[in-house]
Amino acid sequence: MDRRILLRGALAVPAAGLPTAAPAHTAGAAAPPAFDVLIGEVNSGRILLFDRDKPFTDAHVKWQPNPAGPGHPTEHRFGDTSGDGQVLLAVTGTWDSGTASVYRRRDKKLLWSANVPDYPHAIERAAGTGVVVVAGRSKRPGGGDAKGGSLHVFRPTGGHSGSLVRAGAPIPFHQAHGLLRDPRLERMWAAGGFGLRAYRIVTTASSARPVEDAARRLTGFHHPHGLQPDHQHPGRPLVTDTGGVYAVAPRRCGGRPCAHAGR
Repeated sequence: MDRRILLRGALAVPAAGLPTAAPAHTAGAAAPPAFDVLIGEVNSGRILLFDRDKPFTDAHVKWQPNPAGPGHPTEHRFGDTSGDGQVLLAVTGTWDSGTASVYRRRDKKLLWSANVPDYPHAIERAAGTGVVVVAGRSKRPGGGDAKGGSLHVFRPTGGHSGSLVRAGAPIPFHQAHGLLRDPRLERMWAAGGFGLRAYRIVTTASSARPVEDAARRLTGFHHPHGLQPDHQHPGRPLVTDTGGVYAVAPRRCGGRPCAHAGR
């Protein structure tokens, strides 16, 4: 990140400058918490859930949707809904086409799927509205310099994920790669091309559309790819790009968004 670039609406900090992780487990210390690991296997196209303490082999698969969708999995995450309980959001595909899907976790049922006319790389759901957004990069090879890319928005017409319908035309977004819902800011972050943008999801009884919060737009990244929450610092997403990992920390000056560039 060029320190001379003024980043509007947020502060990007290299991950090397973040607080260090907790020390390794030692005798007498509390055992680390148990958790599961969700993995996308490119060769088989499967999405697999494992206990982190067991071998990642077929004999230890705890859960998997069937089928996972055509192509290879690019992103998959669980989310809670009021109508369907916990669901798996997933995108799969190739350079030529892609599919977005929602599965109910308790019975693995495919509740909804839709074609995405890009190479989808991320999927996220806006809790409260039920709106689902899919980020897709160019269908052509060429890495981050290839042209094209869009955000695809789907809105529910009922109380269940199966009622999702397309909400208008795709929104152009150069090389869209990452999505993350920030419930504290009530924004949907989207990463791609050379920047990061934040959107408010504006809904009515018959529409849903992302409206950019331009004051929070960041530039100066080199092909940002992934977005993940920083669980130690809620409200500060972590962004990966070709050069490293950054924490995006929103700042305010005199009641208005502002930013300071630097390490």
